[in-house]
Amino acid sequence: MKHIKYRNSDKKAIKILMREIGAYRYEIALEQMKVEQRPISMEGFYLEANEDCIFLCHRYPSGYILKLMKVEQFEMLPKNGWELIKS
Repeated sequence: MKHIKYRNSDKKAIKILMREIGAYRYEIALEQMKVEQRPISMEGFYLEANEDCIFLCHRYPSGYILKLMKVEQFEMLPKNGWELIKS
């Protein structure tokens, strides 16, 4: 059975969501994940949703994917721009 996922790469919507998350929570998430190479730009960020939750993710140029934090509790989640992805 395939798992259904949705992905949203709208940089403007993600930037608005990240403002709501705030620098403090973002830094805490990076520390908890023990991230050594922090994302340096908005390029590579996307949202991924499955049947359980929504994650803020970042894909590095090397292809490594970091699932940084769950974000379904935030109000500024984008309503448009979601694409169906099958895994």
